[in-house]
Amino acid sequence: MEKRYLQYMSKQFQKVGIIGLGLIGGSIAKALKAKGYYVATVKSKSPDVAKARKVIDRVFPTLNALIQEVDLLVLATPLSTIIPIAREIASDRRLLVIDVGSVKGEIVREFERLTKGSVEFLSTHPMAGNEKSGFAASDPKLLEDAPWIIVPHAKNKTKIASWIRMLGAKPLTMEADEHDRKTALVSHLPALISKTLWDFVQAKEPSSVKIAGPGFRSMTRLAHGNQQLMNEIEKANQIQIERLWKEWLDFASKSCYN
Repeated sequence: MEKRYLQYMSKQFQKVGIIGLGLIGGSIAKALKAKGYYVATVKSKSPDVAKARKVIDRVFPTLNALIQEVDLLVLATPLSTIIPIAREIASDRRLLVIDVGSVKGEIVREFERLTKGSVEFLSTHPMAGNEKSGFAASDPKLLEDAPWIIVPHAKNKTKIASWIRMLGAKPLTMEADEHDRKTALVSHLPALISKTLWDFVQAKEPSSVKIAGPGFRSMTRLAHGNQQLMNEIEKANQIQIERLWKEWLDFASKSCYN
């Protein structure tokens, strides 16, 4: 049964469009291409589009032209641009649109409002990545064994878990509030702690970095990530992050020397 459903999903989403070919979008594109999918994108000033030409079957001149060709559209753009792009999407043919953004509350609410007629929006978030960015850093194996969270709304009908498994990831469904709370704890807060530690050392005695070992490098790896992305995450998930930051400082002050 599962094998037949996987085959059905492959046929259903044989043509995939991806907007945003950075670390995550590029990794999805490479993974799809390796499995024989048709992968398209839209013309952009981003250098990632040019770098991705070996795995992209076609670059369409406009968003409207792209969505008339594909069955599934993946929005892998910066967090702040997901909703504006989604609002531009309209099609008379059946289309599923998913995002891979790391904060869900506002996106899920808007995706439910936008889902109508033949176009369905579904919010998702692959828990994969590293401190690098851009198509050059993308890897078709980046998604393997990674939790890929599906955050549905009341209008969602299309199932996408088998498609996610086909890419090697592990689908997991949760509500938007739970997603934003848990990702703040295990993703957003660690990145903030990493950046704060790096900034503290730079302010205190930057020459110390020259003698730093693997422990320090591991703890500050995330400090060198995409700062634009982190700024957008901190803004979009501000309430959860600020609450956890205060709780973390209180916890640290009480337990550090106990």
